[in-house]
Amino acid sequence: CFSAYSTVGLSIGITPQLSSASKVVIIGTMFIGRVSMLTILIALLRRVKYLNYRYPQEEILMN
Repeated sequence: CFSAYSTVGLSIGITPQLSSASKVVIIGTMFIGRVSMLTILIALLRRVKYLNYRYPQEEILMN
């Protein structure tokens, strides 16, 4: 499962002998691993063009 989640392709050669349900679990794990890694990479490498916030501005009067 760890190999499937990290999508490194390591196997001990038992994949053809798995049941259909087990293969679906492996496929789902690989999909979740791929999507989460892409999401993390996009979040880290994305450039922010527009800021959705503004800092408050205030004029201070000194007497």
